[in-house]
Amino acid sequence: MKKLSDIVVIRKDEDASLAKRRDDYALKRDLLAAEYNDAISRRQILEGEDRARCVKCGKEFVSEKGSTDNKKCPDCR
Repeated sequence: MKKLSDIVVIRKDEDASLAKRRDDYALKRDLLAAEYNDAISRRQILEGEDRARCVKCGKEFVSEKGSTDNKKCPDCR
């Protein structure tokens, strides 16, 4: 029976470049994940708010839950 044994030996000069490449990849992955998490949290916050547009100046603002006929922003009132 033939014994197969493959041993991968990483040299010291390759090890430093591989570690730097892994760190760069991890940093990019973490930044992308943070951007996704921020976008998801902003979307969840906006879904809970009731947004309306002012009839006088056109600015978008968060309206109160109970008032449906109040169409002016706090600055124009």
